[in-house]
Amino acid sequence: MLFIWTTGQDLYYVFGRATTVPSIHTANKLGDVVFGYSPEDRITSQKQGTVQTDYTFDVLGRRYQDKVGTTVKTVRHYMDETDNPSWVTGTGTAAGQTDVYSSSLSSGLSVTRKTIGTTTTNYMNFGNLHGDTIISLQLPATGYVTGPSELNVYDEYGLHQAPENDNRPVGIGNYADTSQLFVLTYGSLGQPQRETTDTGIQFMGARGYNPITGQFLSPDPVQGGNETPYNYPNDPINESDISGFEENYDWAYSLGFSILGIKNAKPTQ
Repeated sequence: MLFIWTTGQDLYYVFGRATTVPSIHTANKLGDVVFGYSPEDRITSQKQGTVQTDYTFDVLGRRYQDKVGTTVKTVRHYMDETDNPSWVTGTGTAAGQTDVYSSSLSSGLSVTRKTIGTTTTNYMNFGNLHGDTIISLQLPATGYVTGPSELNVYDEYGLHQAPENDNRPVGIGNYADTSQLFVLTYGSLGQPQRETTDTGIQFMGARGYNPITGQFLSPDPVQGGNETPYNYPNDPINESDISGFEENYDWAYSLGFSILGIKNAKPTQ
C-alpha cells in the first residue's frame, strides 16, 4: 500500500484521499486528524486524539447520523432532495436540542428555531455577499432585536478570522461566536448550509474541504471541475465550490438571480 508523506503536510492514500491532516492544519490545533472514507470518497469518520466521530448516510448519500462510540450525537432530517437538512437533533453538548431551519426567498439560511426541552428561541441569521453567516440575532417575543457586539469574519477561503480585541468600541462586551449556539456550525458559507466541524474541516457537498490549506481532501470527481483535482477555485472571492464537484460563480451572484426565478445563471465571460 503506497503512502506519500511530507513533514508538516497531509498524508495521502494511494487513491488520492487525504487520510491524515496534521494538527498545524486544523482549526483547534488539538492534534492530527485521521479520516476514513467510503468507496465513493465520502468521509465516514474523523478522529482527533481519542475522539472519533463516525458518519452514516441515507440512501441518497447524505449525512444522517454522527456517532461518537455508540452514542448518537446528531441526527439530520431532510424534506427535499438536497443535502441541506431541514432540522437536526443533537445530544451531548447540545443535550436535547432541536434546530429547525427556515430558508429565505433566495434559498439561503434565514431563521433557526432552537428548542431545548420546553424552551424555544428564534434566531435571524444574517449573511454577507459571500454567503457566510456573520451573525445570528435572537428574535424577542416582544420589543426590539438587540444589535450585535461583533460579527464573525472569514477570509475568502473560509478561514475564521480572530476578533481584534484591541479595536473594540468602548462598552462592547466579550466576543461571542453565535454559530456555537446551534447543533451544526454554519459559519463560512453558512447561508448555503455548508457545515464546519470542530477540526475546521468543512463538508462541501461531495468532498471534505480544509479552508486552512485551501484544498479538498479528495480528488475532484468531475474531471476538469477545478484547475487541479484538489484546489478550491483560484478566485475564491468571486467563485466557490459548495458542491465539491466543480467551481461555480459567487453564491451571492446566483442568489440574486434565484430571487428573480432564474436558475443556473452565469455572468458573460
